[in-house]
Amino acid sequence: MLFESTISGEPNKDKIDEHYDSQHKLYEEQIVVIRAQTSEHAYRQADKMAKENEMEYHNPYGQLVKCKFVDSLNCQRLYDGEIKSGTEIYSRLFKVPVEVETEKVIEKYLPETLPCKEQPTPFYNFLINE
Repeated sequence: MLFESTISGEPNKDKIDEHYDSQHKLYEEQIVVIRAQTSEHAYRQADKMAKENEMEYHNPYGQLVKCKFVDSLNCQRLYDGEIKSGTEIYSRLFKVPVEVETEKVIEKYLPETLPCKEQPTPFYNFLINE
């Protein structure tokens, strides 16, 4: 499921710090497990769940943030009967020309995993269930 966060209003100038960023907006991709008989049923459930999770709140700078559901982008069947450590819940394939180096694939398709000036430690995508 894809969500888009939009920010409106002027920031409180007294609260602006080094983390304030007016040049970007945030998208969130959520990968959830839904029990359903068909992919159509799964999409309907995902859309309903996502719309129920839309929200509004004020950020630390006093601006209104609206998190709106965009679309359910993908549906994959789980082949394991039980979700446990090591269960594959999502995968995707990348078809690229043979001469493209692995670093370029990561840069293009998984840029959030690379360190950058703003985030020197890369993000890692793991599901943790305690």
